Amino acid sequence: MPATRSSDRRRAGHRMAEIHDPFHNPVDAILREHLPVLLEQVLGPMDEAIVWRALDPVARLRAVQVSTSAEAVDVLASVECAARERAAAGDAALVRSRLATMRDVAERLFEAHRDRIRAIREHEASRRTYVARRLMERLVK
Repeated sequence: MPATRSSDRRRAGHRMAEIHDPFHNPVDAILREHLPVLLEQVLGPMDEAIVWRALDPVARLRAVQVSTSAEAVDVLASVECAARERAAAGDAALVRSRLATMRDVAERLFEAHRDRIRAIREHEASRRTYVARRLMERLVK
Protein backbone atom coordinates (compact mmCIF):
# COMPACT_ATOMS: atom_id res chain seq x y z
CA MET A 1 0.00 0.00 0.00
CA PRO A 2 2.74 2.59 0.79
CA ALA A 3 4.29 1.89 -2.63
CA THR A 4 0.95 2.62 -4.26
CA ARG A 5 0.59 5.91 -2.37
CA SER A 6 4.13 6.86 -3.29
CA SER A 7 3.60 6.13 -6.99
CA ASP A 8 0.26 7.99 -6.89
CA ARG A 9 2.03 11.02 -5.39
CA ARG A 10 4.71 10.84 -8.08
CA ARG A 11 2.09 10.66 -10.85
CA ALA A 12 0.16 13.54 -9.30
CA GLY A 13 3.39 15.51 -9.00
CA HIS A 14 4.19 14.90 -12.67
CA ARG A 15 0.69 15.98 -13.68
CA MET A 16 0.94 19.13 -11.57
CA ALA A 17 4.37 19.93 -13.02
CA GLU A 18 2.83 19.87 -16.49
CA ILE A 19 0.22 22.47 -15.50
CA HIS A 20 1.63 25.96 -15.94
CA ASP A 21 -1.56 27.83 -15.08
CA PRO A 22 -0.88 29.71 -11.81
CA PHE A 23 -4.49 29.23 -10.71
CA HIS A 24 -4.37 25.45 -11.08
CA ASN A 25 -0.83 25.04 -9.76
CA PRO A 26 0.05 28.06 -7.58
CA VAL A 27 2.98 26.38 -5.82
CA ASP A 28 4.77 25.65 -9.07
CA ALA A 29 3.95 29.12 -10.39
CA ILE A 30 5.52 30.79 -7.35
CA LEU A 31 8.65 28.63 -7.54
CA ARG A 32 9.02 29.04 -11.31
CA GLU A 33 8.76 32.78 -11.01
CA HIS A 34 10.98 33.44 -8.01
CA LEU A 35 13.70 30.75 -7.86
CA PRO A 36 15.37 31.96 -11.10
CA VAL A 37 15.45 35.49 -9.67
CA LEU A 38 17.19 34.16 -6.57
CA LEU A 39 19.68 32.25 -8.69
CA GLU A 40 20.47 35.46 -10.60
CA GLN A 41 21.06 37.21 -7.27
CA VAL A 42 23.51 34.51 -6.19
CA LEU A 43 25.46 34.51 -9.45
CA GLY A 44 25.34 38.21 -10.33
CA PRO A 45 25.37 41.40 -8.34
CA MET A 46 23.14 40.89 -5.30
CA ASP A 47 20.44 43.40 -4.42
CA GLU A 48 18.92 42.60 -1.02
CA ALA A 49 15.66 44.38 -1.91
CA ILE A 50 15.21 42.02 -4.86
CA VAL A 51 16.05 39.04 -2.64
CA TRP A 52 13.43 40.12 -0.08
CA ARG A 53 10.79 40.61 -2.82
CA ALA A 54 11.56 37.24 -4.43
CA LEU A 55 11.66 35.33 -1.13
CA ASP A 56 8.46 36.82 0.32
CA PRO A 57 5.96 34.76 -1.73
CA VAL A 58 8.10 31.65 -1.31
CA ALA A 59 8.26 32.14 2.48
CA ARG A 60 4.52 32.83 2.61
CA LEU A 61 3.88 29.60 0.74
CA ARG A 62 6.24 27.63 2.98
CA ALA A 63 4.66 29.15 6.12
CA VAL A 64 1.40 27.48 5.13
CA GLN A 65 3.02 24.21 4.02
CA VAL A 66 5.60 23.38 6.69
CA SER A 67 6.10 23.78 10.41
CA THR A 68 9.76 24.74 10.92
CA SER A 69 12.02 27.38 9.47
CA ALA A 70 14.56 24.68 8.57
CA GLU A 71 11.94 23.05 6.36
CA ALA A 72 11.01 26.45 4.96
CA VAL A 73 14.49 27.26 3.70
CA ASP A 74 15.07 23.84 2.12
CA VAL A 75 13.53 25.28 -1.03
CA LEU A 76 16.82 27.15 -1.47
CA ALA A 77 18.60 23.82 -1.98
CA SER A 78 17.69 23.88 -5.67
CA VAL A 79 19.11 27.41 -5.97
CA GLU A 80 22.26 26.23 -4.20
CA CYS A 81 22.72 23.25 -6.56
CA ALA A 82 22.21 25.38 -9.65
CA ALA A 83 24.54 28.09 -8.33
CA ARG A 84 27.31 25.60 -7.59
CA GLU A 85 27.04 24.16 -11.10
CA ARG A 86 27.22 27.58 -12.75
CA ALA A 87 29.56 29.53 -10.47
CA ALA A 88 33.21 29.96 -11.29
CA ALA A 89 35.64 27.99 -9.12
CA GLY A 90 36.87 31.11 -7.30
CA ASP A 91 33.35 32.25 -6.43
CA ALA A 92 32.49 29.42 -4.01
CA ALA A 93 32.91 31.58 -0.90
CA LEU A 94 30.80 34.36 -2.41
CA VAL A 95 28.05 31.87 -3.35
CA ARG A 96 28.06 30.42 0.18
CA SER A 97 27.84 33.89 1.68
CA ARG A 98 24.94 34.93 -0.54
CA LEU A 99 23.08 31.71 0.12
CA ALA A 100 23.55 32.22 3.86
CA THR A 101 22.09 35.71 3.49
CA MET A 102 19.15 34.27 1.58
CA ARG A 103 18.57 31.63 4.23
CA ASP A 104 18.55 34.32 6.90
CA VAL A 105 16.07 36.44 4.94
CA ALA A 106 13.89 33.38 4.24
CA GLU A 107 13.85 32.45 7.94
CA ARG A 108 12.88 35.99 8.94
CA LEU A 109 10.11 36.13 6.36
CA PHE A 110 8.90 32.64 7.28
CA GLU A 111 8.68 33.57 10.97
CA ALA A 112 6.86 36.81 10.15
CA HIS A 113 4.32 34.92 8.03
CA ARG A 114 3.94 32.25 10.73
CA ASP A 115 3.29 35.00 13.28
CA ARG A 116 0.59 36.43 11.01
CA ILE A 117 -1.01 33.01 10.61
CA ARG A 118 -0.97 32.52 14.40
CA ALA A 119 -2.54 35.95 14.94
CA ILE A 120 -5.27 35.16 12.40
CA ARG A 121 -6.00 31.84 14.10
CA GLU A 122 -6.09 33.46 17.54
CA HIS A 123 -8.41 36.19 16.28
CA GLU A 124 -10.69 33.62 14.68
CA ALA A 125 -10.78 31.56 17.89
CA SER A 126 -11.67 34.60 19.99
CA ARG A 127 -14.30 35.59 17.44
CA ARG A 128 -15.88 32.13 17.59
CA THR A 129 -15.90 32.28 21.38
CA TYR A 130 -17.47 35.74 21.32
CA VAL A 131 -20.15 34.65 18.85
CA ALA A 132 -20.92 31.52 20.85
CA ARG A 133 -21.17 33.57 24.06
CA ARG A 134 -23.50 36.08 22.40
CA LEU A 135 -25.72 33.31 21.09
CA MET A 136 -25.91 31.77 24.56
CA GLU A 137 -26.80 35.15 26.06
CA ARG A 138 -29.63 35.55 23.56
CA LEU A 139 -30.95 32.08 24.32
CA VAL A 140 -30.95 32.77 28.04
CA LYS A 141 -32.96 36.00 27.65
